[in-house]
Amino acid sequence: MNSNSTEALNKKFVIVPTALGRFQRPTILALCNDIVMNIESVMEYICEDKAPNLPAEALSEIFSSLIWTTKDNGIELRKVLDKWIEGSDKFKIEVSLKVEGIFPFDGGQKMIDKLEVISNENPLLSDICLKHINNWHKQNA
Repeated sequence: MNSNSTEALNKKFVIVPTALGRFQRPTILALCNDIVMNIESVMEYICEDKAPNLPAEALSEIFSSLIWTTKDNGIELRKVLDKWIEGSDKFKIEVSLKVEGIFPFDGGQKMIDKLEVISNENPLLSDICLKHINNWHKQNA
């Protein structure tokens, strides 16, 4: 085995989307052992380095897919999304709320209370907030 082969074996790999859209093939990036990237830093990077005028739905779509492709079913990713909902960055709040297939904060009264506040502060997000609240009530009636 040559030194290039050995070096390749000593790398960790991260899968990142190559395009913003459904069913795009991921790219595998080799990372040196001394680089640590957690899911929050990857999500922050994707959000900060997005194309200008990219809609929140594009990133929500990526995060929706990632939730179901991780071995922990997106627990760490969901923690970041919940953190964004509690923050003040309106774009990140919108991205988080538009991730499909999950309830913010795993549902419950905390979700309802927070979404009511967001809805009052950001009228453009009131429809998606109401959708989460109504779906939660339907599933837990």
